[in-house]
Amino acid sequence: MDSYQLLTNVTKYKDMPSVLATIVDVQGHAYRKAGASMLFRTTGESIGSISPGCLEADLAQRIDDVWNTGKHQFVDYNLHPEEDVIWGEAIGCGGKIRVLLEPVSGLLKSLLELAFAHMNHNRKLYLYREFYDDHIRYTSSLTAASSISSNLFETCFSPRERCIIFGAGDDAIPLQRILINLNFRVVIADWRAELCMPERFSEAEFIIGDSEYCVNRLKPRSGDYVYVGSHHYHHDRKVLELLTKMKLAYLGVLGSTKRVDMLFKGISRPDYVKAPAGISIGAEGAEEIAVSVASELILVRKQLMFQITGRDQDANSRLVHGSRGKQENGSAQAFFGIIPGY
Repeated sequence: MDSYQLLTNVTKYKDMPSVLATIVDVQGHAYRKAGASMLFRTTGESIGSISPGCLEADLAQRIDDVWNTGKHQFVDYNLHPEEDVIWGEAIGCGGKIRVLLEPVSGLLKSLLELAFAHMNHNRKLYLYREFYDDHIRYTSSLTAASSISSNLFETCFSPRERCIIFGAGDDAIPLQRILINLNFRVVIADWRAELCMPERFSEAEFIIGDSEYCVNRLKPRSGDYVYVGSHHYHHDRKVLELLTKMKLAYLGVLGSTKRVDMLFKGISRPDYVKAPAGISIGAEGAEEIAVSVASELILVRKQLMFQITGRDQDANSRLVHGSRGKQENGSAQAFFGIIPGY
């Protein structure tokens, strides 16, 4: 489960008893990496996954005990086939995984709700778990730690990347749906109000107006992903004239090579431009083209994350090692910025 969906569920259903499962360490190969999380409800419902489905049933058997005792648990899985035939045959990953189970209550619950508020205000929040023999010390910060303690796990809750789709035609519908599931914040920009309807784009935001109006209002920035595909030459051309003067994370353009060359005639192509947009998979039709474009966005997002952090992980999490010993007072504390109205 991506962090935004996780926090949405925690916040929306705050009164429902739940347990958070998080991969905190991986040795060797695994289906998901450190930081991957999912939620278990004491009612039996689960949201998200941390494996192809073979670990969840075992973890579900532990949920009631974690919630009723209010104490966290670590669960270790050895997925090497030669050492653990059952798990090895089920997954075939050949790695070792440590999963942390935590009751979503008290300070942890408050910090998860705070992280959700920060994400909605386009800010990062770092959640830290410092492990002691009998408890976890939770803290949070607006900045990343360098070296704080000998047994600290860091998770960065980052705002969703914004993807602006210029063009509200039918072929944008499957692309928007996929991008929402990939944790993008999607904005549909078009001059045709009758196409910008929640019935067509259920979880998107809308801005209605001509090309210049939409660009000026949206103010695309360096972390934004933009897809241009209205099928109207003059509208797409105007958008490209404006966008290529800005620094973006990604600018994809729908169309054949011939059409793309016409659109860019006299316009320079920055290195973030992908035209024609999408990974070459021989895509035909709106659904396959959407998969192709979404795959390209995933690739670009992973590359940018690695450039920034030097690591490529599901929830941008890590163990932070240092030399400080156990504190005399290990009680839960938190430090974080104040959000107006929260």
